[in-house]
This record gives sequence, structure tokens and C-alpha cells, in this order.
Amino acid sequence: MRLVIGIDEAGYGPNLGPLVVAASVWTVEGFGIEAGLGPLHPEFRDAPWSEKSPWVPLGDSKKVHRRGEVSDAWLEGVEFLMRSRDSASPGGWSEILPRVAPLDLPRVESRPWYDAVWIEPGSSASREDVSTPHRRAANRKLHALGITFHRFQARILDELEFNRAVASAGDNKANALATWSMGLARDALLAVPELQSACDAIEIYCDRLGGRKRYAPVLIETWQDPTADSNQVASPMWFEVLHESSQCSRYRSRWGGMPLSIQFAVDGDSLFPSAAASMLAKGIRESLMRRLNRFWQQQVGDRLLPTAGYAVDARRFAADIAAARAKLGILEEQWWRMR
Repeated sequence: MRLVIGIDEAGYGPNLGPLVVAASVWTVEGFGIEAGLGPLHPEFRDAPWSEKSPWVPLGDSKKVHRRGEVSDAWLEGVEFLMRSRDSASPGGWSEILPRVAPLDLPRVESRPWYDAVWIEPGSSASREDVSTPHRRAANRKLHALGITFHRFQARILDELEFNRAVASAGDNKANALATWSMGLARDALLAVPELQSACDAIEIYCDRLGGRKRYAPVLIETWQDPTADSNQVASPMWFEVLHESSQCSRYRSRWGGMPLSIQFAVDGDSLFPSAAASMLAKGIRESLMRRLNRFWQQQVGDRLLPTAGYAVDARRFAADIAAARAKLGILEEQWWRMR
């Protein structure tokens, strides 16, 4: 049995809003991850989802969501997986956030535009009919394939934290993202010691991070030997390069005596562990962006058009809120990605 972790992010490129890095943790018996999502069809699909769809959405967050439409596809997929592990799992993003990002959420919600007061009415309500036929069929499919979901974990970097972290990484945003992602993977491993003792190997699957293809230096820098006791200086782990190309990079090491492999690939979220992480990351970011837009509409008025935080539209939004921001005394580094 293998312990499998998928990593993906949402919000790496925008000028506004948080960066979210998410991890999904699984145990897998027999199933080949590289087979992709095909063997999970038709119970799971990486296609645009609606409440009438007789499948569970699982795929790249952009594929399961219809652009320009209000969709609960990300929430549907995330809640399904959490409830497959615990039937009493929370409903709605406002209840999921404290479960998956307890360390970051207090800091994030201390920013006025992410305060919980801006949560949309009804967004924490649990979804109905959690045992519909297609969800029961999806659970049976996972069981038949030897796939068990265990937990989600996430890091949320608001704009100020993002600026500070990139600055500490020598103004190299790609290095910072790789460090955050591998730190999350390591933390996810440390959170499940009982799974490590039951497994024979560890596999980590990541979408390609920041367009880079060589990851060995950042792996050596961020991973440390977990067997060192509290009186020892933690020593870095060595990673063997198995393959590096513009499409896929693979590495091998050992973690606590167990074989450890890490893969970074273009379209890495076509594999189910990273696909689940993609939906969690995107759902968290979008739920926080809704708070951000509601906050600024309260300051400026309903005539203010919402933003997704990207490039040209972010600059339009910045101009629209300039007077209100100046009146509130909010510094640029607190609300705008400087890098």
C-alpha cells in the first residue's frame, strides 16, 4: 500500500487576492496513479458539473467549472471526499476553511477584506442528499480501485504574507511557490504518522510549479530527515534525479526509511490526487475573493464591479477603490501583490 499526496495551487499569477496551496492525502492499493482519471469514469468526471449531473466532479478546477457561471462544482467534489471519510464533515467553505487551514485562517481573517463578516449568507449551510445514488456509486468505485481518501490540508497566503515570503526568497516567486508546496507536502506527511506505518512507499504528485523544470535544489533545501530526534540538528535529504524535462520532472529519496518519489508534471492535475487539491485550492481562493469583493463594494458602493484579481482587471479595480483605500489608510503592500 502506498501513501499518496497530491499538491496544487490557485492564485499564483494574480495581483489581488490570496495564493492557496492545497494537499490531498490518500492511501492506494494496486491502482496506478499514472492511469489518470479514466478508470474513475463514469462515477467521477473532469467535465463541467451542475447539480443535475449524475457524477462527482474530480479534475482540474478549470475543467469542472463552467466559466462565467456560479457553480458549486469545487464544493461538491471537496465535500464528497471529506464525507467519504467522515459523514459529519462540515458543509460550505466557511466551515471547511477552519478544518483544512487552521494555522493561516486567523491571520487571513484579520485582514478587513477577508473578515468572516463578509461571508455570503447561507454559504455555510450543509448540502442536502449527501447519499444520492451517484455518490454511493462513487464511493463504491473508490473502494473497488483500492483508493481511500484521508484528509485535505492547505496553506493560505494573503497579499501581505505573499509579499513577505517572496521577498525572503530573494524576490524569486517560483522558488517561493516550490518551497511553500514542498513545505505543505512535508507537513501533510507529518500529520499522518499512522498512515506511514501502514504503507510501503510515499508518492507525491504536483502540477508543474511556476514553469520550472529543475527542482532538486529546492527539494534538498526544504526536505529534512524525519528520523532525527529533538537533540539533533536536522539534516537535509538527498534527492536522486530520475528525469527532468519541460513536461515532467521526477525525483527519488527516502523518508524515515521509506521510498519517497516526487513528480512535477505539466497538467499534473489530470491525476486524481492533484485534481482534488486543485478543486480545494480554487474553491478556497474563490470563497475569499467573494469576501474581498463584498468588502470593497461596501466601501465604494454596488456600482463597483467585482474582480478575479488578474492583470488588467486588477488595475481597473485598484483605480476604482483608490479613494476608499486612501481613506481607510490601507498600505499598498497589504492589499496588492508587489511581485
